[in-house]
Amino acid sequence: MKKTLIATILLLVTATVAMANPGFGGRGLEAMKSALGLSDEQATQVEAIMQDERARMDAILDILPRLKAGDSYGAQTSAWLG
Repeated sequence: MKKTLIATILLLVTATVAMANPGFGGRGLEAMKSALGLSDEQATQVEAIMQDERARMDAILDILPRLKAGDSYGAQTSAWLG
């Protein structure tokens, strides 16, 4: 259990650092693959997760100005986000 938790935390931290790199789809992903010793299949799965999280973050960043403006869409989204 502890090993899984540590591996998950390490993966998330490394993925966050790789996503902060503008070219995370290339060199950053390769660096993460090398640092973590990921197989090609695992690297592909990580890349898919990172792209999904990037899409979610982009959606959140798109909503933030509306939340600050206080429009009804923003209020609905704010209630949904909790």
